[in-house]
Amino acid sequence: KGELGNSDMTFELNGTVVKRIAEKVTTGESGVYAYNTPVYVNEALPSGLHNLTIRNGLAGRQSVMMLDRIIYTCVAFFVLHSSS
Repeated sequence: KGELGNSDMTFELNGTVVKRIAEKVTTGESGVYAYNTPVYVNEALPSGLHNLTIRNGLAGRQSVMMLDRIIYTCVAFFVLHSSS
């Protein structure tokens, strides 16, 4: 395992800081970055409009951030009306 730099991410939801990550990044067993790794998960988000902001490098040091994807899922309930 080797050192690859710094991970320094701040996650804000609707203008409020909800998570900070500030750590040294090391390689995984295969010698590369760990992909498909969730860094922020919120399973209690209420329905409605939201603003997610991810800031990188706020600690004043060089930082690396690679974004594979953002996954947003929701449960929708539909009421069907009969016209009888």
